[in-house]
Amino acid sequence: MAERAGMSGLIDFVERLVNDPANAAHSRDDIQAALDVYRIEARYVELAPLATYGVGGASYLTFQATVGYWESSAALYSASYATLTPATSDPTAGRWTFATEPDQPVTVVGWTYDPYQAAADLLEVRAAQLAEQYDFSTGPDSFARSQRYKQLLAQAERYRAMSPRLKAAAEAGVSTW
Repeated sequence: MAERAGMSGLIDFVERLVNDPANAAHSRDDIQAALDVYRIEARYVELAPLATYGVGGASYLTFQATVGYWESSAALYSASYATLTPATSDPTAGRWTFATEPDQPVTVVGWTYDPYQAAADLLEVRAAQLAEQYDFSTGPDSFARSQRYKQLLAQAERYRAMSPRLKAAAEAGVSTW
C-alpha cells in the first residue's frame, strides 16, 4: 500500500510517538494502516468561526473543527460550496485561517484520525514480538528482557489515556467497548 497524499504529517507524528523514526520496527505503511483503523470520514462538517476583533469590529478569518488530527488533504468549502484555500492550515489542531473572510458556514470534507490509539496498537504489536523473550542470569550478571515488554505495554496504556476520542467518549459517558 502506498502512502496516501496528506498522511505524511500524521505518520511522522506516530513515528515519534513509538520512537521509531528509522522505521526499524514499523514501516510507514504499517503506521498508515494503524492510523486507518481509527479513521473517521467527515463530510461537510461545519467549522466554528473564531472572532478576531479589530478597529472595524469582529472579523471571522479563523475556523476550528471540534476534533483534530486531520489528513492535510482535507478540503474546505464556503456556504455556496465553493472550494476555499486557507492562508494557513494546522491539520493537527483542526484550524484553518483565511486571508479574507469567507462566506459562512465554512465546512470541511476529509478524514480525521486518532494517532494515540494507533501508536498504542503499534507498541502492543512490538511488545507481542518480545513476549517470548525471557529473563536470565549467568554468574553475577542478570538480564531482564521482560523489562522492554512491560515498558512497551505501559507506554501503550499511557497513549490510550491520551486519546482525544476516548477522552471525549468518557466525558460524554459513552461506552468505548
